Amino acid sequence: MENNGVCLLRRIENGYVLTTHGQITVFYKSIEEAFEGIKKYIAEYDGVSGIQNVKIDKNAPELIFEEDEQLFEHLRKVRMDLATKYNYPPYFIFHDSTLKNIVRERPQTKEEMSKVRGVGEGGAEKYGDVFLKAIREHMDQ
Repeated sequence: MENNGVCLLRRIENGYVLTTHGQITVFYKSIEEAFEGIKKYIAEYDGVSGIQNVKIDKNAPELIFEEDEQLFEHLRKVRMDLATKYNYPPYFIFHDSTLKNIVRERPQTKEEMSKVRGVGEGGAEKYGDVFLKAIREHMDQ
C-alpha cells in the first residue's frame, strides 16, 4: 500500500485493527476507540487526504467491513428465499439497513437478535431461526 493517507479498519475476533498509512497498525478493543483513532489519524494527515471536519456515525447501518460483505450477501439471499416462499417483497422481511445491523452485531440467540435495530421481537420470533442459522453457517466456513 502506498504512503497516501489511506486507513483501513478491520474487525478481528476480539476487537478492531486500524492500519494507517499502509504501515502503522493499532489495536482497539471497541468500535468507539477505533473511531477515535480514525479521527485522530485523519486530523493528522488531513493535508494528505484532503479531508477535514470528519464526523463518523458509529450507528450508521451503512458501516460494514469488507470481510462482512460476504455475510451480508448471504443474508440477502436468505431474505430473498423467504420473500419468494411467502410471496412478500424482500423489504417486508428486513430492509438492507437491518441486514447490515445484523452483520455488525452478529447475534447468536433470538433474544440478541430482537435487540438489533430494525428486527424487534416480532422479526426475531418470525425469522430469527433462519437468520441465526445462516450466520452460524457462514461463520463455520
